[in-house]
Amino acid sequence: MKHKFFLLTSSALFGFALLLLPHFASAITVSPLVIEADADPGQQVTRVLRVFNESSVPMELFMEKVAFTARDDAEEGGKPQFIPPDQTNEQLLNWISFSTDSVGLQPQQDSEVLLTIKVPQDAQPGGHYAAVFWSSDPPSEAGGGSQIKIGSKIATLVLLNVSGNVVENASLSLFSTINNKQFFNRLPVDFDLRFVNNGTVHVKPQGSLEISDMLGRKSKVVLVNDAGGNVLPGTARKYQSFWTKKPTVDAEGYPLAEASYRPPKARFFKELKNEANNFALGKYKAEVTLAYGRKQDKIITSHTSFWVFPWRFLLVTILVLVLLVFFVYWNIKRYNTWIIEQARKSGKV
Repeated sequence: MKHKFFLLTSSALFGFALLLLPHFASAITVSPLVIEADADPGQQVTRVLRVFNESSVPMELFMEKVAFTARDDAEEGGKPQFIPPDQTNEQLLNWISFSTDSVGLQPQQDSEVLLTIKVPQDAQPGGHYAAVFWSSDPPSEAGGGSQIKIGSKIATLVLLNVSGNVVENASLSLFSTINNKQFFNRLPVDFDLRFVNNGTVHVKPQGSLEISDMLGRKSKVVLVNDAGGNVLPGTARKYQSFWTKKPTVDAEGYPLAEASYRPPKARFFKELKNEANNFALGKYKAEVTLAYGRKQDKIITSHTSFWVFPWRFLLVTILVLVLLVFFVYWNIKRYNTWIIEQARKSGKV
């Protein structure tokens, strides 16, 4: 399936390809978005790369190989960090070859390039990672040495797992509500989860976040990493999930983006509406369960708790109940007074 590229992302880590120049990328379609392969030492792996020129002018594209890893900062959410060839010992760069080093495309023409990975017998087991850049400039002009020029390139990422004595080990260094907040007026409640890969091969943690109330009743189940983002060896990645019921609105009545929600200083009645639409009350427990590994048979769990107290909604509800009780009491008293007066008039009292 072919996809367009509109911003720089990691195909392997996000399921996207990389876009590094808007005008260049909008004219080029490349597939696949990511190559994930398993191989034994001594084995050869082949894949077909496809490129399509959507523009109205001829174009020549050049291919270049660079290593990459995930950024050290987990806040980046797994974004790639490209490494110049002279600053890495990644052997995958030496194992990859192409059927051609450049492709000439007429307008509305596509082409295929065969990518071959020859894994040597003495290949180190575990994960190996490289990016294949498609550039409008030859590699010698596009960047080399200690720097990588990414001004007019698109890339597909290659994740190779070499079999052998690999280590699959991971941990959760963080699981809490955002900023470890313990009290909320309403939903949404946002959660931060930081997954650390301590192994030698990339893993794809997936699972669910289950929220239950004080009585142990299940209130919500939220999927974690349903997009299938990978975590590379020796790196950490932050995932965010949220529990909500209905879209909230800001002070002017406009919907808020749930994924980037932060409680606004809205007017009282706007927040009252938000509390009614996203009502929850009491103490809740959130438990996350993640599976990872080649067979997804390794399990990590963690839990946290928080309170939801919708004070505006409760205040208005109590006031309404008080007024209702007063209204009923007043009408009963008035009715009794009327009955007594009628009885007096009839001489029965």
